[in-house]
Amino acid sequence: MSHRTIQFGWASVVGAAGGVVTTILGTWTLAITIMLICMAADIITGITVAIAFGASPKTESGGYNSREVRKGLMRKGGMCLVVLIAHFVDLLIGTQYIRDAVVVFTVFNEIMSILENVALMGVPIPRILLKGLDVLHKETGEEEPEDKEDKDD
Repeated sequence: MSHRTIQFGWASVVGAAGGVVTTILGTWTLAITIMLICMAADIITGITVAIAFGASPKTESGGYNSREVRKGLMRKGGMCLVVLIAHFVDLLIGTQYIRDAVVVFTVFNEIMSILENVALMGVPIPRILLKGLDVLHKETGEEEPEDKEDKDD
């Protein structure tokens, strides 16, 4: 197989995948691109926290657990499903902002998770962002990873 044929094959696969995503999620926008980049960054930082730093709050040992990764990927799939439903609600009622609102919410949710992951890696995070994360955790009823460890003792 020639290099050109392989290139054409990959371009076709990527183009077809983009077409499917566009058909399902609506017009490809910058918001969709940012959402997918943030989802990928969250997956990468989460796995890095577990493998390289052994600091994952998802497992007792803090290490990598393929079951937790699968659950995380399923959550990402669920988020995409909500975006899909929001797109169809937009089509149903003739608007174009419900999907975008869901995408923006998803992006902020992913950014919070990325910040938590990089904080677990020891990256300095501005105090104002950490306070914002604390407030959001308290409002949603989620425990901080340190709180969870304290309760297990």
